[in-house]
Amino acid sequence: MRTASSLSARARGKLLRELTPYLDGYSLYFNLPPAGGRTERLAEYARVGSRSEVSGRILVPSPGHVELGNEVRLGSLRVDSGSYLFVDHGVQDAGVICRDRHCIKTRLKEYTGSYSGENQVTISVDFEAGVALSHATPETWPYLRNFWDSRSCVLRLAELFKKYRIPATWATCGHLFLDGCSGDHGFDERDWQGEWFSHDPCSDYETAPSWYMPDVIEELIKTPHFEIGYHTFGHFRLRHCSEATVRRDMELARQIRKKWGLKLESFVFPYNECGHFELLKEGGFTNFRGNIGKILPSYGIIDFGDFRFFNTTQMFAPETMDRCFRLLDGLDGRAANFYTHCYQWGERDAWQKLEQWLARLAGLRDAGKISLAKMGDLRPARPVESKPAVTVGEPCWNR
Repeated sequence: MRTASSLSARARGKLLRELTPYLDGYSLYFNLPPAGGRTERLAEYARVGSRSEVSGRILVPSPGHVELGNEVRLGSLRVDSGSYLFVDHGVQDAGVICRDRHCIKTRLKEYTGSYSGENQVTISVDFEAGVALSHATPETWPYLRNFWDSRSCVLRLAELFKKYRIPATWATCGHLFLDGCSGDHGFDERDWQGEWFSHDPCSDYETAPSWYMPDVIEELIKTPHFEIGYHTFGHFRLRHCSEATVRRDMELARQIRKKWGLKLESFVFPYNECGHFELLKEGGFTNFRGNIGKILPSYGIIDFGDFRFFNTTQMFAPETMDRCFRLLDGLDGRAANFYTHCYQWGERDAWQKLEQWLARLAGLRDAGKISLAKMGDLRPARPVESKPAVTVGEPCWNR
């Protein structure tokens, strides 16, 4: 038997659907009594972090493009149709108004931006390997150890990209740059499943090659149309991270730049979950890929002046290739940002279909219908310089 609350929710949903063609039905729904539930109702349509609240009216006609981080306190919220709005963790403000511009609001600054890069397509690879096991439970680790051993997949992907002259950004976890380690990486915070790196082998690339891949990174660097990007040191879910963890991560990123001679300016959010933009900018990053809100696929590259944001469009994987073909045919001038995980190509044999898709990409490029670029090729209007930081510890980096 349906409860009174479930019947009430169904009635509100039906009212929203009926009124939306005639007025701002979403905002009407968000602001229905009781007032204390407005943020909860917003979270049905937009991403809302923990311990966040909007005390006043919510005027959001396209809530799928809205995201509030953790511990956000707003007096009111207004966003125009089609605009992306991300309010970073800890923002306390009397109100946010973003009219016809995309907006990322941090505690220090409000960044507004506009679309750039028409017909631009980027390809990025989330290169995590065994490091993603830092969040696995002990009972699943023996299976995942094989699941994440992506060394051969990385090299095969790279060969296909080179064959069709496809630029690619390899978003690499920092732990993979190491020759070896003791397991102490200077992070004190615990994550949502216990200690980070609880499965770190604390050895070297010969003993545990899934956790240390400096030799593979060396091979990728040799290809001019490949870019080495960053995917945090340990595949950190930034929505759950403290500022201290992010600052330490940025220190390690600076060490990688110095030891490897890399620009390391493109950052891909693990799980596509955004956060801590100011700290990442201070850390020297000017290009970011992730998702704002709940709408997928998302399109476009947004220039915010100090940095650019690449909306994650679609993951290409053995189980999604048919959808990826359809998306290519329906771009209509929009910029798109496709990505994959290395390990996915070790699960199922879909290399032939992937090669057909890459050939299709190359054909569209050669016909002048799209342009292909690395994330780092698309520079923001006003590059930001990273601030110096005191180095804490000295990991065993290659070189």
